Amino acid sequence: MKIKEMKLKNFKAYRNEELKFSTDKEKNVTLIYGVNGAGKTSFFQALNWGLYGYDVIGTNNTISSMKTIAGKYLLDELSEGETEEVKIEIQFENDGYDYTLTRIAHFIKKNNELSYLMKNDFLSLYYVSDMGKPSMIKNDSLDQEQKISRIINNVLPFGSREYFLFDGENLANYSEANKHQCLEIKNAIRQVLGLDDFDIAIKNIKAVNDQLRKDFEKKECSEKINDTNNVIGDYQERQTKISKEVISQRYLLKEKNTEFTKNEDLLKSFHQEIEKIEKRSEIEKEIESIKITLSLNLKELRSVLTQGYMCYSESIQTECFNLLTSWRKQNKFPTKYYNLDFVKNIIQNKKCFFWDFEENSEEHKFFLKEEEKLQNWGHNIQNDLTDFYGKVSSLKIGSKSLIKDISEQHKVYVQTETKFREHILAHEEINKEIKSKITDKEIQECNNKREIIQNEILKVSTNIKSLTEQSILFEEEIRKANSLLNSMKSKTVEGKKIQDKKKLITESIYWLKQLYEHYSQIKRQEVEKHMQDLFRNILWKKQHYQDAKLTSDYKLTLPDKWGDAGEDLVSKGEGQVLILSFVAALAKSTNDEAPFIIDTPFARISIEPTINIAKFLPEQVSQLVLFVTDKELTTESERLFTEKTQYVWTIKFNEENSETNIINGKQVKTEY
Repeated sequence: MKIKEMKLKNFKAYRNEELKFSTDKEKNVTLIYGVNGAGKTSFFQALNWGLYGYDVIGTNNTISSMKTIAGKYLLDELSEGETEEVKIEIQFENDGYDYTLTRIAHFIKKNNELSYLMKNDFLSLYYVSDMGKPSMIKNDSLDQEQKISRIINNVLPFGSREYFLFDGENLANYSEANKHQCLEIKNAIRQVLGLDDFDIAIKNIKAVNDQLRKDFEKKECSEKINDTNNVIGDYQERQTKISKEVISQRYLLKEKNTEFTKNEDLLKSFHQEIEKIEKRSEIEKEIESIKITLSLNLKELRSVLTQGYMCYSESIQTECFNLLTSWRKQNKFPTKYYNLDFVKNIIQNKKCFFWDFEENSEEHKFFLKEEEKLQNWGHNIQNDLTDFYGKVSSLKIGSKSLIKDISEQHKVYVQTETKFREHILAHEEINKEIKSKITDKEIQECNNKREIIQNEILKVSTNIKSLTEQSILFEEEIRKANSLLNSMKSKTVEGKKIQDKKKLITESIYWLKQLYEHYSQIKRQEVEKHMQDLFRNILWKKQHYQDAKLTSDYKLTLPDKWGDAGEDLVSKGEGQVLILSFVAALAKSTNDEAPFIIDTPFARISIEPTINIAKFLPEQVSQLVLFVTDKELTTESERLFTEKTQYVWTIKFNEENSETNIINGKQVKTEY
C-alpha cells in the first residue's frame, strides 16, 4: 500500500486542505514540517480516522471523542440548527488497484456547541483495477460497511496500524525495558506479519473439536457411561476451581513480588542515604576532634608568642653582643677568665698558676698594668658587664630557638586549620547529597515488611505448587476416565467415526501449533536480520556494541563488546533508535508493501544517529512519511531526506482565523 493523496475538510483546524505523498521508488520520502501546535498530530489523527473510523475513537485511543474532530471555527459560521460535514478523502494504491476512501461525519450546531450526528455517517470506497474497471461500495447497509472495513484491514490491518502509523513520542515508552515489552514485541510481529491467521485457524478447529466431543457424548447413554461422565464432570469441576484458585494465587504472587521489589528499592535508597548519614557523622566526629587539636595548637602557639618580644630585640641583642666582643678585643673590657681580685692575688704572691716571677720582671709589669686597667673599670662595672655579656649571649641563643619554635608551632596550627576547613567543606557537600531524613523506625519497618512479604511469597508459592500438583492428579484421573469412556463409546460405529475425526483434529491442532511456532521464529529471525542491518548502519558506537538481538523469547537486547546486555547500560536515545530500527524492520518484513508514517521521530535522538537514519531508513521501507518539528533535523539529515523526496510540505497554524494550512515547500526556519 502507498498513500497517494489526502484531502481534509473541517477536520479540527483544517478547513479545506490537501496533501500529496511521495510514491516514487527512488524518491519515497515525504517531509512535513510544523512547529509544536501547528497541527501535525491532528493530521495524523485524521489519517487514522479516515482509514478506520469509529475504531480509533475513545478514551486512551487515537482520538478521545468524536466531539473533538469538527473545526471550532464552525461555531462562528453556523446558525443554530445548521449542519456541516467533516470529511476525509484518502487516495491510495495497493496490489495494482487505485482506491479512493471517503469518510464523512455530520455535525449540528446546538446551544452553541457542535453535536455529532452519528446516524448520518457516510462511507464509500471507490476503486479501479489494473484492468481499468471501476467499482464503488457505499455504507448503504451494515454488510457493505463491513465489506469496506475488511478491504481496508486486508490492506493495512487495524491491529497493526500503530506500527505503520507510528507516534514517535511512543519511542520512549517502547524503549523502557519492562515485563510487558516482550509481549508487545511478540504481538507486533504476530499482527503485522499475519500470524494471527494461525490463531484464528486453531480457534476454529478447537470449536469443531468441542462440538465433536459433545456429539460423542450423546452417542451412548448407558448407566455406566453416565456414571463415568458424572465422574469426569466432577473432576473437571474441581479442576476448574483449582485452576481459578491457581490464577488467583499467581495474581497474588505477582502483587507480592511487586510489593517486595518496591520495598527492596526503598530499602536500597535508605541504605544509600544511611551510608551518607554515617559518613556525615564520621566527618562531624573528626571535626570535633580537629577542633580540640586546633585549640591545643593555638594554646601552644600563644604560649611561645608571649615570649616573642625577645625576637623583636634580636637586632639589639646582636649589636650589644658585637659591642662587648669588640671591647674585649680592645682590652676595654675584662676577659671572662679573670677579674681584679684575681690579678691582685697574683701580684701579692708573685705567682701565676705554675710558675713564679720576680718583682719588676716582665710578668710583674704585665700584671701591674692589668691591675691598673681593671681598677679603671671599677669592680661593680666589670662584674655587671661580665654578667651582661653572658646574658646577652644567652638571650641571643634563646631568641633563635624561640623563632624556630614559633615557626614550627605556626606550621602545625596552619596544617590543623587546613584540615579543619577541608572537613567543613566535606560536611557541607554531603549535606547537599542527603535528600531525606530517615529514622531508624522507618528502616526497621521496611526490614519487618521485607520478612513478612518473603513469608507471604513462600506461602503463596507453596499453595500454587500444592494446587498445581492436585490439578495434575485430577488431570490424570480425567484422562483415565476419558480413556474408559472413549473405549466404551468407540465400540459403536458412530462413536468410532467421531473418535477418528477427533484424533485427526487433535493432530491438526498440534501441527498447526508447531507450524505457528516454527513460522513465527522464522519471521522473528527475519525481523531481527532487517533490524540488525538498519541498526548497524545507524549506530554511532560501532566498536562498543555487538549486533542488536531479538531473542527467541521476543526480548530486544543490545549487548556491549563484553557481552553484557544490561538494560541500564543502554541510554534512552540508544533505546529509542533500537525501537525505531525494530519498527522499520517490521514494515520491511511484511508480505505487502506498507507505508511507514512517523510523527515526531527524532525528539530524543542526537545528531549522528539522525544523520545515519536519514541515510538508511528510506531504503528499508516502500514509503516514508515524516512529521517533523523545526528542531528535529540537522542540516545534513535534512539534506539527505530532501534528496529522496517528491514532496515537502509545511503545516502552519493561522491565529487570525484559527485554521491550519498546508503549504508547499519548507516554510519554517530550522533550528540546529
